[in-house]
Amino acid sequence: MDMANKCEEANFTREGFKKCLMGFNFSDVQQDTSIDEFKEGYIEIGGSTILQTITEKAIKVFIYHQWAIDKDGRLYILSQLG
Repeated sequence: MDMANKCEEANFTREGFKKCLMGFNFSDVQQDTSIDEFKEGYIEIGGSTILQTITEKAIKVFIYHQWAIDKDGRLYILSQLG
């Protein structure tokens, strides 16, 4: 689900993802949050399932808890996964 929020600077790195999430008051990311917790993966457009491999409709994202960000800086919220 696209949150219609975008990072000011699209920076597709773990550090850039952390900086982006720190800028939103609805995220719990702080300066001492470890970037080791951020994972790389894929989500299908219109979906929220985290994939290990890319599919025809998937985009690459960084993932932290329920948040994901794509290479263009668009922020997504994912449903809670089991």
